[in-house]
Amino acid sequence: MKLVFSHRGYPPEFLKISITDGAWVTSRPAAIYSGRSTGWERAG
Repeated sequence: MKLVFSHRGYPPEFLKISITDGAWVTSRPAAIYSGRSTGWERAG
């Protein structure tokens, strides 16, 4: 799976592993954000 930066939230550098139900973990292990809240969206 691939994630893309949508319109708001965190910059692409912060990417990027989907974990579950729209929750994404960034390059910072402790930083987990909601896909909806940050503007991350799924891309096939």
